[in-house]
Amino acid sequence: MYACIADFFVLKSTSYYGSVPAAFGSVPISDSSVPAAFGSIPVCDKSKTTAFGYVPISDKPKTTAFGPVPISDKSKTTAFGSVPISDKSKTTAFGPVPIGDKPKTTAFGPVPISGKPNTINCVSVIQLFCHSINQLFNNSPKTQIIYIGSINKNKRNVQLNFSIMKKVIINSVALVCFLLSLSCKDDNETGVARPPHDPSKPVVLTKFYPDSGQIRGKVILEGDNFGSDPKQIKVYFNNKPAKVVGSIGTQMYVIVPRLPGDTCKICVRVGDAQDSVFYENQRFRYKLSSQSSSIAGTGTRGYEITGKLHESTIMVYGLVVDENSNVFWLSDGPSGEGSMLMVNEEEQFIREMFRGKGTGWAQSPTKRLDDVMVFPSDQRRDVYYTVDKRKGYAVETHTMVWKRNTDIVDYDRWGGPVMSNLGTNRLKNAMAYCEEDSCYYTYYRDGCFVKIDPVTDTAQVTALLPAIMVYGMAFHPTNRYMLYMAMSDQKDGANAQWSSGERDSYLHSICCLDVRDPQNTFVKLTGNGSGHQDGFFATAKFKRPWQMYFDSQGMIYVADATNYCVRRLDLEMGTVETVIGIPGERGYREGTIEDALFAGPYGNNGMGLCVGPDDVIYIGDDMNGRLRKLAVE
Repeated sequence: MYACIADFFVLKSTSYYGSVPAAFGSVPISDSSVPAAFGSIPVCDKSKTTAFGYVPISDKPKTTAFGPVPISDKSKTTAFGSVPISDKSKTTAFGPVPIGDKPKTTAFGPVPISGKPNTINCVSVIQLFCHSINQLFNNSPKTQIIYIGSINKNKRNVQLNFSIMKKVIINSVALVCFLLSLSCKDDNETGVARPPHDPSKPVVLTKFYPDSGQIRGKVILEGDNFGSDPKQIKVYFNNKPAKVVGSIGTQMYVIVPRLPGDTCKICVRVGDAQDSVFYENQRFRYKLSSQSSSIAGTGTRGYEITGKLHESTIMVYGLVVDENSNVFWLSDGPSGEGSMLMVNEEEQFIREMFRGKGTGWAQSPTKRLDDVMVFPSDQRRDVYYTVDKRKGYAVETHTMVWKRNTDIVDYDRWGGPVMSNLGTNRLKNAMAYCEEDSCYYTYYRDGCFVKIDPVTDTAQVTALLPAIMVYGMAFHPTNRYMLYMAMSDQKDGANAQWSSGERDSYLHSICCLDVRDPQNTFVKLTGNGSGHQDGFFATAKFKRPWQMYFDSQGMIYVADATNYCVRRLDLEMGTVETVIGIPGERGYREGTIEDALFAGPYGNNGMGLCVGPDDVIYIGDDMNGRLRKLAVE
C-alpha cells in the first residue's frame, strides 16, 4: 500500500555479522542463538525474538525467521499472519493487539515486548528514514537530516538525536505525509475523498516548497481545485513542462525539469482551461549541476605527443568532435609547421594525425553531416582545409574561386574581394556548415560575410557586416538557416556599410542572421560593452566570446575566453548564465560551478569549445595546456 516508503525497509545482508543469524530471512534462528530482531543488536539473552516485528515466537522456537511455516512442531500457526500463535493465545502475530495474557505489549511499536526490558532496535528504521528524506531533497548539504544515534545495551533503551537544518524537518514530514497519501490505490483505502477539478471554479495557488533545487528535484505545490487526475494537470517552470506525479486536490507533487532557466515562474493549467495561473509572489531558483575534469595534458603548455593522455604536453585551439566522441584540433606543431591531434577519452589515447602540412592552427572548425571536418585558414585568404576520416584522415587544401558581387564589395585583379587592412594574419577564424543548403559560411575581419560551395569551392560575398573578427559560428539545430556568431574584441577599420562607432557597439557580443538574407537580418542579441553579466540578453555581457556550439536541447554554449568561464544562452528565455568557471579569476582547478577555474587563451589565441554526443562539452584550456570535459546535468 505504501510503496513510496518501501525504501525505509530495504535491508542489506551485511547488517548481520559473525555467528548471529539473520532475523529477516529463511534461516532458522536456532535454540541457543542470540539473534537480532531487526538490526545487529540482540533482542534478549534467551532468544525471546520476533520473526518480523516485535512478537515473541516461543520460548524454544524451532522456527524460521520469516515465512508461512509452523513455529513449532506442535503449533498450528504461522510466523507471520493473522492466525493464533498457539492454541491458548487469543492474539495475532501481527497487529496492535495484546500478544498474550501476561505481556502488556503491542506486536508492532517501540514498546517492550514483555515485562522485561527487551530492546527494540529501531535504529535501522530511523537511519533508513533519514536516508529517504535526504534522497527526496537531492542530498543537498543545506537540507540534510543527519542521524546521530546511540544504544545503551545495559539500560536496554535507544537514545535518538537529530541534527536538522532549519525548516527542513517540517518540509520533510509534509512531503512524506503527502507521498503516503498518494500511495493509496483508491479513495476507499483511506476513506478520504479526493475532489475532482471543478471547471466552474478558479484554480487557486498559495505556495510551493522547496523554493530552489536541481534537475529531477521534488516540489510540492499547494493551492485548491487541482483535481486528483495528474493527466489533467499541466505544470510549467517558465516554458519547460514538469512531470506531475500526483495530486490530492489541494497539493500536487511535481518533478523539476531540465534547464528551465535560472529564475522560474511556476504556472499551472488544469483540464481544458486555455489560460494558466502562476505563483505571483514566489519564484523557483534553479540550481545548475555541472562538473569539470581533465582529459588530456600535463598542465604545461607545449608540444610533445607520447600517445598517453596525461603524459603529453599540448596546445589546444578550436575543437571539433565526431559521432564517436573523437576530439580533433589543428595545432602549431613543434616548430609551427602545423599538425592535427585526435583524442579519444574512452580508449585513452592522443594521436598526431598529420604534421607539416602548413595548416597552422584554427580557432573554430566545423563538420558536415558525413563527419568531414572543415578548418579555416587564419593566414591565407582563399584557403580552407578538410579532413575526411573515410580517407584515413587525409588533409585536403581547398582554394576558393571567387564569384563577383560588385554590389557589395570591389574585387582585385586576381578576382578576389578587396579586403582593406587585412595583411596576411587572422583573415578568418571560424566556419560553419549549413545543413539546409549544404554550404560553408565564414566571416572575414573586414566584415565580408562569405558563402562557399563545397563541391566547386566557389565563394561569394553575400553581406558586408561590422569589421570585427568572429571567433565562433554555429547554426541553430532546428531553424537551420539561422547562424549565431561570437564577435570578439579585435576589429578592423570602418567599411562602406558600417562606421567605426557602429562597429564598436558590436564588440564582445553575440549576433545572429539568416544566411538567406544576411545583410538585412543581422542583429545583435547581447548588450553593449565588455565585462561579465548574466541575465537577459539586453544586459548580458561577454569578454572576448570565442568558440560556440549548440547542444541537443537548443542551448548555445560559448567559451567566454577572458572571463575564463563557459556561458550558456537560452534562446527561448532570452537569458545568459555562467555554466562553470569563476568570472575574472584565472587558474586551474577541477570541480563544480562554484569552484572550477580555467586559464583561458594564451596571448591572442582562443578558448576552444565543442559539444559532443550526449551533450558532453569539451573545452580547450590552452593556457593550462589541457583538454577538459564538462558534464552538465
